[in-house]
Amino acid sequence: MISSCGGIFRDDKARHLGSFCAYLHVGSVVSAELLAAIMAIEKARDNGWNKLWLEIDCLFVVKAFSKVDMVPWHLKTRWSSCCAFTLQIDFVVSHTYREANFCADILANMGYNTKNFTWFDSLHQDLSKDFLLDKQGIPRFRLCT
Repeated sequence: MISSCGGIFRDDKARHLGSFCAYLHVGSVVSAELLAAIMAIEKARDNGWNKLWLEIDCLFVVKAFSKVDMVPWHLKTRWSSCCAFTLQIDFVVSHTYREANFCADILANMGYNTKNFTWFDSLHQDLSKDFLLDKQGIPRFRLCT
């Protein structure tokens, strides 16, 4: 199974700081979710951001911060490095429901289509509507048929 991921960085006033999408060559959902968190933490480190609140819709990733042994061996070195970095900064990780992740879902779809890692310094036009709704705190729901 091929997967992709995406993430968005905002400041304390919900302004866009940057976002990314990536095509992943991994076969499991767990590895994809962990890689999304790893990429976000590495990008925060590379940008010198010393405050990071990681919201993710995967409880496994939230738990992996306290139980590193849960992480698959092929990601353990990068994960351990990210965990070490989070101990040096003001860091919070929390679970969010999938319904609150519209922008990340759009970015993940973009990653699947672009087949590489892409960083956006400015807000991509495909995100503008959902980004504004998130910024305004307007609730949205996914409807299942």
